[in-house]
Amino acid sequence: MPITDEEVYFLPFLIFSMLCLHGGTNLINDYVDYSKGLDGKHHPGASAFIDRKILQKGQVRKVALFLFGIAFLCALPLFYYGGIPVVILGSIGIMGGYFYTAPPVSYKYRALGDIFVFLLMGVGPAAGVLFLFDSFQISSLFSVLPLAFYITAILHGNNIRDARHDSQYGVHTFAQFLGPVKARWVFVMEIFAAYAIVLFLYFYYGNIYIFLPYLTLPLAIRVAMTVLKSSDTDTTLMYIDKDVAKVYTLFSILYCTGILFFTGPFLQ
Repeated sequence: MPITDEEVYFLPFLIFSMLCLHGGTNLINDYVDYSKGLDGKHHPGASAFIDRKILQKGQVRKVALFLFGIAFLCALPLFYYGGIPVVILGSIGIMGGYFYTAPPVSYKYRALGDIFVFLLMGVGPAAGVLFLFDSFQISSLFSVLPLAFYITAILHGNNIRDARHDSQYGVHTFAQFLGPVKARWVFVMEIFAAYAIVLFLYFYYGNIYIFLPYLTLPLAIRVAMTVLKSSDTDTTLMYIDKDVAKVYTLFSILYCTGILFFTGPFLQ
């Protein structure tokens, strides 16, 4: 269904709110991790803002709260237009982003980061958009699962790398719960679940263009093999989160392009 002129008006608010929410989540995570001593100066996951002294630790927290505030303000028109479902999903998204690492919830440290990232950074935003534009369907929500699995794989790869380091600080992650071998295989399954769902969606919609993200399959295989062959003592996983994020970025661009080629112009 083409987006109406009225709905186009809300797109900038939607995009900017999501960007601010994502930025606020990353910064509050940097602040809390650094405060707990998790991200030291030479740790690969250390905050670039704090480590390079672009911002002081306290300033990082203030910027994070500012971004959460902007995300909320930008979401107000969306709440008004989309009604109660959008209000609920938006509020859960903002609170989920803040309490990812912030006390008293800090669910990242309770081995719940993966499932909440899957829901809040993957499925949740898509559901909000569908409710906003009054086009919610389970089949449409299913279409976002490839991206949700890839986003979760970024975090899971990061947690595999940091498993031994995190345990020293009393941080519990899903990767630790699984153990080094099972955690690596779950990472591989998360990556290739994205491609398996794309195949399913082809049979459901008959959209040949949806195979465009398969161009990233060689890169995905290389990343998966790197993780499988790694050990807890080598340095091959030092930048695994960034490596997965690069493949995810290309995957998502090609995936969205394939969907747009199939649906045709949607701003009419």
